[in-house]
Amino acid sequence: MRPTSHRAALVVLCGLIGILLPAAGEPPKPACPAGAIAVAPGQSLPDIIGGAAEGSAFCLKTGTHRGGRLAPKDNQKFYGEPGAVLSGAIVLGSARQDGTLWAVGSAVRAQGRHGTCLTAFPDCDKPKILFLGGRPLRQVGSRDAVTAGTFYLDVSSGTFLFADQPAGPLEAAVQPVAFVSPARDVVIANLVVEKFATQAQTAAVEGRYGTNWTIDNVEARLNSGVGISIGSGGRISNSRVHHNGQLGIGASGKDIVIEGNDISQNNTHGFDPAWEAGGVKVTNSDHARLINNHVHDNAGPGLWSDINCRASLYEGNTVEGNAGAGIFHEISFAAVIRNNIVRHNGRAPYAWVWNADIQIAASEDVEVTGNDITVNAGGSAIVLIDQGREAVAPWTKPYETRNNHVHDNRISFEGGGTAGGASDVAAGAPNFGIIARGNNRFTQNAYRAPAGAKLSFVWGERATDWTGFRGLGQESNGTLVLDAAGR
Repeated sequence: MRPTSHRAALVVLCGLIGILLPAAGEPPKPACPAGAIAVAPGQSLPDIIGGAAEGSAFCLKTGTHRGGRLAPKDNQKFYGEPGAVLSGAIVLGSARQDGTLWAVGSAVRAQGRHGTCLTAFPDCDKPKILFLGGRPLRQVGSRDAVTAGTFYLDVSSGTFLFADQPAGPLEAAVQPVAFVSPARDVVIANLVVEKFATQAQTAAVEGRYGTNWTIDNVEARLNSGVGISIGSGGRISNSRVHHNGQLGIGASGKDIVIEGNDISQNNTHGFDPAWEAGGVKVTNSDHARLINNHVHDNAGPGLWSDINCRASLYEGNTVEGNAGAGIFHEISFAAVIRNNIVRHNGRAPYAWVWNADIQIAASEDVEVTGNDITVNAGGSAIVLIDQGREAVAPWTKPYETRNNHVHDNRISFEGGGTAGGASDVAAGAPNFGIIARGNNRFTQNAYRAPAGAKLSFVWGERATDWTGFRGLGQESNGTLVLDAAGR
């Protein structure tokens, strides 16, 4: 969580993107290994898993498997044939007219709530969702508030009320989780996991309690909270994680790898990104590696590490079009942010210098190098921020923004914009002046902007221009080019 009053209000319900297909000429990979236990749609996965030994492999056959609360044992492996879907939704009956609305009954009753919502989306934290022909409707708080694209759940009767003409099947997300257990060495691959009524900060594929989980070629979509999470030794690769209600991926622990994934259009429910929402969030980690991911169009930060993350690596990612900061390293320690393409983030502007394409907040020993950054007009490129943040256990003193080196990056402003290091503490506070006296450095960066663009370079408690920034000891060997195209 971030103690700031700034709020990003850009949340859009987007249509589904088609499933990625193999490249032309690429031979299809075997979906399931030889000897895997075949599971047909309609069979009870919990019973089959419970009756199988540790180390067993399962092959989910093509079709929709409904249910959840699957508790893998050590070294169990779950594979899906092409078209295999694990769904947390139940199929409802036919709708009937109820005044100006449509109604359909269900067994769904009260639901727990968790999280902080944007003002415009006060019911974001209700996890039960109605799907009309596969399209999610947004929950509202009363019958009178129902309009096209929304629904109201009368929990006293279990009745869903909606305004849209019924077309296609009616489904309701009811299962609170797909996979969850403390098991080791679990593998989940080649599977679509969708429509689970997960609370905020809970994933449909909830691997954070286990160790060394491998999630490969999984599409996690349309879940109410988080799509996928992993714990120590976990790996998420080659997966598509999109249109989840709060967050795409969550992770916590040692030696985490998040590599080669497409993570997009998460936070469809309208959670407040200042609380937690967006693409990826890693917490309390050691040696997390976020490599070669495409992270785009999330309603919140793109890649976000928060709370005592150490020795993090962000490399080779393309991070673009996110409403919040592109890459955000917060109240944490050593990290390397290198050779990423970061562009057009901060679509939901915060006040001051928040929502930068690369944001380092209350963190130390971070190297930012070799990145290609394109900044929206009026946006922020690379910004260090010190807030005098209080300690979070096991850290025992206030976090400081110190020993950060920003060098050899290529930055293109599309209009006016900001870069540098800013302080948000009052005179006399322990961290006052830490930006200037904390061995923070900007060197050898190359900036371009349109001729006449108003650029601001902040340093500590003041804002200045390029000449002033260099006079403060920064960018003595950096370059700034102003031209007609800004490139």
